[in-house]
Amino acid sequence: MRYTVGEAVSFVARRAMQKAARTARPGDNQTLWNLGKADERRFWRAWIDQQGMEWSDDFQQRLDPGAPFDDWVEQQAIDASITGPVLGVLDVGAGPVTCLGYRSPNWEIHITATDALGSDYAGLWRDAGRMPPVVTRPVPAEDLSAVSYMGPFDVVHMRNALDHCVSPVAAIEQMTQQVADGGVILLRHEVNEAENESYKGLHQWNLEPRGDNLHVWNKNVDVNLTGWLDERGFDCQTEALDIGGAPWVRNVVTRR
Repeated sequence: MRYTVGEAVSFVARRAMQKAARTARPGDNQTLWNLGKADERRFWRAWIDQQGMEWSDDFQQRLDPGAPFDDWVEQQAIDASITGPVLGVLDVGAGPVTCLGYRSPNWEIHITATDALGSDYAGLWRDAGRMPPVVTRPVPAEDLSAVSYMGPFDVVHMRNALDHCVSPVAAIEQMTQQVADGGVILLRHEVNEAENESYKGLHQWNLEPRGDNLHVWNKNVDVNLTGWLDERGFDCQTEALDIGGAPWVRNVVTRR
C-alpha cells in the first residue's frame, strides 16, 4: 500500500503515541495527559468546523451573546444569597467556549473562562474565522492563581472537566482559593467517564457519588473529595441524577 507523505507522518505519529502510552508508568498522569491532548484538539476542531456536529443547538447557544445564563447555576447563586449588580463567574475547564450563557435578569454576568488548552482553542477559532463571546484563557485547572487578580469569584464552575485534569485534587484546591467568601463552587460531571471511555484521550479519572460522598478515582488512586474538602473547612453537597439516560453527579461546595 502506498502512503502520501502526510499519511505516513500521521501513521508514524500514531505509532509513537501508542508506544508512549504503553510504556507510561502507572500513575504517570502528566505523560498520559500530554498524549491525550491531540484527541481533544481533534474533537473540538471538528466541533467548530461542523458547527457543533450533532450538537448544533449547543453550538448555537454557546456562540449567542444573548443566550440566557444557566438556570441551575443561577439558582445556586440565588440560594447562596449572592448580592450586588455583578456576578463574577470563573468557568474552569471551559473548552473552546463557555457553556454557561451570558444574560441574567438578576445580575450582569462577568465570565472568566479558563482551560489548559486555551491557546489551542484560540488557534481553532482563528482558523474558522470566528471568535466566541468570551475567549477561553490558557490556564490549567491546577494553576488558577494565574487569574486570581480577576477574583475572587462569586461562582467557580466546572462541567465534565475534572476527569480531564492531571491532578483533580490540585484543581479542587485551586478552585477553593478562587471562590469568594459566601460564594459557591459548582461541579457537574458524567459518572465514571474514564471507565466509560476506556481511559482514552484525556479521560483518566472517574467522578462517582458514593452515598453522600464524591469520589475521584482511577486504577491507581481513590480519593474521597467530600472528606478532603471537609478537612479544609468546606461542605460538599452531592446529588446523583439522570441526564439523557446517563448518570451524572452535581456538587455544591461552600466554605463554612
